[in-house]
Amino acid sequence: MVLLASILAPVHHIYASWQQVENHRVIKQQLWHPPLPPEYQTLETRLNSLAQSVLGTSTLPNEVLFTPVSDVQVGNLDLGHAQLIHCLFTDRLW
Repeated sequence: MVLLASILAPVHHIYASWQQVENHRVIKQQLWHPPLPPEYQTLETRLNSLAQSVLGTSTLPNEVLFTPVSDVQVGNLDLGHAQLIHCLFTDRLW
């Protein structure tokens, strides 16, 4: 589970990822954005509460986070491939 906090706006995002590694190579991976699977929801609720109380941040809906930002290049993403989540947090979701 990952908590991202933006330095540009008072927002955070929580997501979960899973990888299956064999012989030092990733052979399967999965990434979940809210709503997270049931096994992650207790931790998601706790992290969300901590982020709100300690950092003073709130979450944005997925519809907003995944809005295309066509005229911006972020990190290793080509022009036209960036989304708001990349601009606010990182171009590397792992």
